[in-house]
Amino acid sequence: MTSDGGQKLRRALKKQEIVHIDKMICFWKILNLSNNLIRQLIPVTGRSGRTLSFEQLLISDNQLELLDMAVFVSMPLLSDRPLYLEESNCARGSVDTCYTAQSVPVRLAVAYLELSDNKITTFNIAGCDMPNITSLFLDDNRLTVIPSIFERYAKTRIIMDGNPLSCNTLLPFKDRLTNDQLRKEQRSVSMECVTTSSFLVDETVKVCCDK
Repeated sequence: MTSDGGQKLRRALKKQEIVHIDKMICFWKILNLSNNLIRQLIPVTGRSGRTLSFEQLLISDNQLELLDMAVFVSMPLLSDRPLYLEESNCARGSVDTCYTAQSVPVRLAVAYLELSDNKITTFNIAGCDMPNITSLFLDDNRLTVIPSIFERYAKTRIIMDGNPLSCNTLLPFKDRLTNDQLRKEQRSVSMECVTTSSFLVDETVKVCCDK
């Protein structure tokens, strides 16, 4: 990126004027695109092997309608830093968006994936390879089922507070709720729930859920 191009981008970021980013070439270590009007992130697929050097990417509080996980193929350095996508208005994260145009599984090396405060109703990473994932934040979305994460990544911690999950959906995961590997409004038995029901996971802790 030229000096003039970099200055223009920094001014746009500062003024929160960015509406669309298309195949941007950048050698920055950290890219913060939060608090803008971004509706789409386009994967860098025009040239084979073309990569970006971002080690940290922040896209929270935008207007993403669909998250294409293939966008991260060109960012191999995303690893132990959190990937922040909260409050981006992302409505769907499904298996279809986890593939490149060539139907090659997307490898995402992040350890922390933050998708909180969106509008996600479907989340399936069957087409993604995330070998380093340890924490997945899906709190405050619209999920009604537990994503199939534990089958592939048994040690991953999933935070799902603020989703409309029924008690029947959560009961098969009682052990993971007990050891806090799955978070869903765990409360002391003496505390009230704002949900319509609850069940005990041990003598002192209950899980708040809907009937």
